[in-house]
Amino acid sequence: MASKEIIEQRINENIGDIQLIQTEDLSGGCGSMFNLLIVSDKFKGLTRLKQHRLVHQALGEITKEIHALTLVSIDANAVGWFVLASATAPNLSLPAWQA
Repeated sequence: MASKEIIEQRINENIGDIQLIQTEDLSGGCGSMFNLLIVSDKFKGLTRLKQHRLVHQALGEITKEIHALTLVSIDANAVGWFVLASATAPNLSLPAWQA
């Protein structure tokens, strides 16, 4: 079963250079629907499509267990990424050094 912890572990292990990852389980605990926000240096110069492919590759076989995934990927080098991230995910808790 997919879980917030497994998703975040796979992203951290397989993508790296993660400045922020926010995962929200919308399925009530059954692990089938998630909102996922990722800010990473690895997204620099990649189109949104290539960023999302990178994430899906990082998740691997677990994607078969997920019915719905809302994915927001942001290049950490983008000016004001934390503003964009907080506008995209209103419930986002920013790290203390950015608040």
